[in-house]
Amino acid sequence: IVEFGAGTGLWAHLLRQQQVAVEAYDIVGTREQSHAINWQHCIRRSEGWTTAPHFTQVQAQTNLEVLRAKKGCILLMCW
Repeated sequence: IVEFGAGTGLWAHLLRQQQVAVEAYDIVGTREQSHAINWQHCIRRSEGWTTAPHFTQVQAQTNLEVLRAKKGCILLMCW
């Protein structure tokens, strides 16, 4: 399974717990300052906004790059 728009990797994490092979991708990926690029990756703390913790590793790549490389995979898109 290839997941686009994986964000913090929740769905990929849940699938991996069930021994499902899944590759998670997001334009931001897993990085420290992802909240500066995508507000959906942030949480508010007493010291201000920060990046939400990731559930699993998410690779930074665009959907088009992944589509070209992963022909024949099942696509998971959720929001």
